[in-house]
Amino acid sequence: MATHCPPAGRVLCECVKEKRVFQNYHGVFIVKKRLICYNMGSKFSFCPRSRLFSAHFTDCAASGGNVRYEIFGSNMKAIEFTNVSFRYEDDSPFVIDKLNFSVEEGEFVAVLGHNGSGKSTLARLSNGLLIPDAGTVSVFGVPLTDKTLFDARKNVGVVFQNPDNQTVATIVEDDVAFGAENVGLPREEIGKRIDFALRAVGMQDYRNATVARLSGGQKQRIAIAGVLALKPRAVILDESTAMLDPRGRREIVDVVTRLNKEEGITVVLITHFMEEALLADRAVVMNRGEIVMQGAPAEIFERQEELVTYNLALPRIGVICNRLRAAGMPVENTLDAEKLAEEIARCV
Repeated sequence: MATHCPPAGRVLCECVKEKRVFQNYHGVFIVKKRLICYNMGSKFSFCPRSRLFSAHFTDCAASGGNVRYEIFGSNMKAIEFTNVSFRYEDDSPFVIDKLNFSVEEGEFVAVLGHNGSGKSTLARLSNGLLIPDAGTVSVFGVPLTDKTLFDARKNVGVVFQNPDNQTVATIVEDDVAFGAENVGLPREEIGKRIDFALRAVGMQDYRNATVARLSGGQKQRIAIAGVLALKPRAVILDESTAMLDPRGRREIVDVVTRLNKEEGITVVLITHFMEEALLADRAVVMNRGEIVMQGAPAEIFERQEELVTYNLALPRIGVICNRLRAAGMPVENTLDAEKLAEEIARCV
C-alpha cells in the first residue's frame, strides 16, 4: 500500500478483523467495506465486492485546496497457482498442467468446464486436499506445505456436491459445530459460531432440527454453515448445486452471493449451470487442465462458437434471445432477463 500525504495531513491505517480502516483528520474513512466521506472536496473510487479501492483527498484546511494526497489499497490474492501440475497416477496424463491461476481476496469467481476438465481437482488443490506434483499453491500469500496445511484449511473451506456425504451428526447444531470443535475452540465461542453460521445461511430456525428431514437445498445450506463456523476467508463450492432442484440451487446461490457481498468472503463457484456464472465478478473456463477463457461473464458468453468447442452452452436467457432474433424479432443481444423483457415489450 502506498500513502502520499501533505506535511500537515495525518493518515491512520490499521487492519481490524481483516477489514481495512483508513482515516484522516477530516474524518474520511473506510470501514466494513464502505466508504464514508465528510470532506465534500474528495473523490473516491471503491468496489465493495472486491474491496479494491483508491481515494483522492483534498486537504483544504492545510493548503487552500491546492495540495492533494492519495491512498491506494488492494488485498492480497486469496488463492494463487504458480505453474501447478497434478496427476492421479504416475503413468497417467496430467489432470492439471502448468496452471497459473489466482483469485483476489473478496472476489467472486465462477469456474466452468465439462466433466473431466479439472475443475474439482482445482478445488481440492486449493486447500491442500491434494498436493501438486509440480508448482506452488499459495493461500493468502502463504505457500501450502505440511506446516501450513492446518491454517490453509481454516482459511479456505470447501463444500462438495452431495450434501449427504458431508453430514456428520443427526442434529443441525451438532453438525455445524463439528469443525469448530475439532479445531479446539472454547464451548462459548462454538455457540457464537453456530449462531453466526446458521444466520448467514438463513437456517437459524432449524438449529434443533433433524438433518435427515431437511430438503436437499437445506442440507447443502447446513453444509455451508459447517464451513462458515470455522470463519474461513474463502469458500469453494465444488458443483454444490449439481444434485439440487431449481429451488435448491437458487437457495445456495443466494446464500453465497450474500456472503460475498455482505461479509466480503471470497467465493469460487465451480458449476456447469451457466446461469449461476452470470452472478460472478469473473468467469473462468477450463479444458483439459488448462484455463482457456476468462473474463467478465457477459464477455465470455459472447464467444458462443468458442464455448461450443468446449462442450459448454449459453445461459438459458441467451438461448431465448438468440431464438427470438432467429424468428425475426429485433431484440438486442442480452443476458439480462429484465432487459430482454423490455426488449420484447418494445418489439410487440
